[in-house]
Amino acid sequence: MKKAAAFAGAIVLVSCAPVDEPSKSVAAVEPAVTVIGEAKGCLSAGSIQNTQVRGNGVIDFTVTGGKVYRNYLANGCPVLRNGDAITYEVKGGTLCSGEVVYELDNYSGGFDRGPACGLGDFVPVEYADTAHEGDEFEIGQLKIRVLETPGHTDDHLAFVLHDTAYPDGPVGVFTGDALFVGDVGRTDFYPDRKREVAGLLYDSLQKIMALGDQVILYPAHGAGSVCGSGMAEREFSTLGHERANNPRLQFESRDAFIDFKVEENHYQPPYFRLMERLNLEGGDPAPRVMRPKRLSLSELGDIDVDHRVDVREPLAFASGHLPGSMNLPVGMISAFAGWFIREGDNVALVASDEDQLEAAMTHLVRIALDNIEGGYIGVVPAAAQGKAMRTIPMIGTEEIERRLEGGEDGWTLLDVRDADERASDAIEGSEHIYVGELNERYRKLDPAQHYTLMCASGMRATVAAGWLASRGFDKLDVYLGSMGAWKAANG
Repeated sequence: MKKAAAFAGAIVLVSCAPVDEPSKSVAAVEPAVTVIGEAKGCLSAGSIQNTQVRGNGVIDFTVTGGKVYRNYLANGCPVLRNGDAITYEVKGGTLCSGEVVYELDNYSGGFDRGPACGLGDFVPVEYADTAHEGDEFEIGQLKIRVLETPGHTDDHLAFVLHDTAYPDGPVGVFTGDALFVGDVGRTDFYPDRKREVAGLLYDSLQKIMALGDQVILYPAHGAGSVCGSGMAEREFSTLGHERANNPRLQFESRDAFIDFKVEENHYQPPYFRLMERLNLEGGDPAPRVMRPKRLSLSELGDIDVDHRVDVREPLAFASGHLPGSMNLPVGMISAFAGWFIREGDNVALVASDEDQLEAAMTHLVRIALDNIEGGYIGVVPAAAQGKAMRTIPMIGTEEIERRLEGGEDGWTLLDVRDADERASDAIEGSEHIYVGELNERYRKLDPAQHYTLMCASGMRATVAAGWLASRGFDKLDVYLGSMGAWKAANG
């Protein structure tokens, strides 16, 4: 994603959020801030990522790394209103006190330069303060109360929802990554404190469950998320339902819960580190339109990208796809794209329709994998034009059994489920590589070998087969139904 320009003609719009009370040395302008250092006379223009007009005579400048400088215009600027767009000119690569900014007026869909206002010094500031247990916020008849729920992370919070129309107790709770529908949060981000953080999560869960069985649960993630392994395919639940049915809430003691959490196997996709850095330092704003540039078939063939990503469903991909493509169905992008696509990699998308393209781009941008060069629609039309297609065969249980019993040479049944799934049941004679780890471990596989990919149902297996195909493997097929089909046939 390209950074917003910070030079003459640049237009940046404003967004506001409630924050903490200001320091005595700072004028009472919304949002409130605290001064955190000495004022500067100039900023490097190239470092300015965003500008936000806060009202008469106040502009916030956000620079690379997320640091904010508040500028109190030397003589005020009555024409500026909260949220106005501005522009400015840069001399010598810096923007300094005494130079001017211009209000931009919108006329007939275009912007004209308006009155000029002189800048003051740039004051380093910090927005807001941390929320604490018991803090409350009111929105109409709703009241939101902060609940400290460490465990998943040290600073994790839940938010309890009260409605004045129902005075007998809370009506909902936003649990973040502490409690899910059918699962609880992972506790593996502090490897040197495994038992401590698992115990903290247990205590936090007791605090949440004490809110009452009637409370509606709104978690941060659902089925398919890498933040848990047993999430149900429902967007919400109740604490009462989870108390009775969530297997992670059935342990007889705190120690039993801790023992279980310590032994869990979770994978950390490479993009977790990217997300952590961006949360700390800030990043570029998301594009306003989540639709990639439309590519023709010839443009798709000519474009130089790190990955050609087919976002159609696995069976559609297996039935025919453009050679060199990998498969990341829209519904699986959030869970697996971060394993195979690295920061800075550029991507071309292939989809069945415009909605798929838009959804795929939205998911990728949300995890900061936003170097999307364009999208192509129409694999079937491409085939009709004579474009060569590649298929990945699907095979059934009988063929798997035949190959296993015959000890077929040069063939491997490769299980790409996670370690916990495989520990509970596995097909004798199969080998194991988690699907996400194929991004690196495929290099140790032999392209001359024949690989059959399997998982729980065949979905992740197709993703794995697509990745291997995009890396030059051509002796591939997928076990249709995978472990589910095997259990149905073998009891």
